[in-house]
Amino acid sequence: SCMIGSSLFGEFMKYNPVERFMPKVLFVASASLALSSILQSSFFAVVLGFLLFEGTVGLYFPSINTLRSSYIPNTIRSTAMNIFRVPLNMIVVTLNLSVKAIGTSGALIASSGLLLMAAFAQMRLEKLYVALSLSFTHILSLSLSLSLFAVFNS
Repeated sequence: SCMIGSSLFGEFMKYNPVERFMPKVLFVASASLALSSILQSSFFAVVLGFLLFEGTVGLYFPSINTLRSSYIPNTIRSTAMNIFRVPLNMIVVTLNLSVKAIGTSGALIASSGLLLMAAFAQMRLEKLYVALSLSFTHILSLSLSLSLFAVFNS
């Protein structure tokens, strides 16, 4: 399932940039964990939920590497990623230590909520990407128009 997700990455990239399809992937990941948590009594639902989640994990890794290379300069990438690993590891440890108190279902719901927050953050990145690409396209078309105007008026 994870390999299928990785294989789908190339197909998705043919039609949309990563900024466009990742919010949807994160929403599916969140919904699949919530499905597994809510419908625990149905073996089929739990397996389907985890298979969907593993597919989104397969899409996540090549996508996040593409985003990192696009937005984090190479000179500071390892430092920036190490700084962000500290809070991430704190979240993981906190969830793992609280499983006895909140149960497996609670841990899955908490993870689903965190994925939902990531999806909204990715939607914000998508809006910034669209705004920047539109302004870049506008600047290109304006400069092309000015160039053509200069050529035809000389």
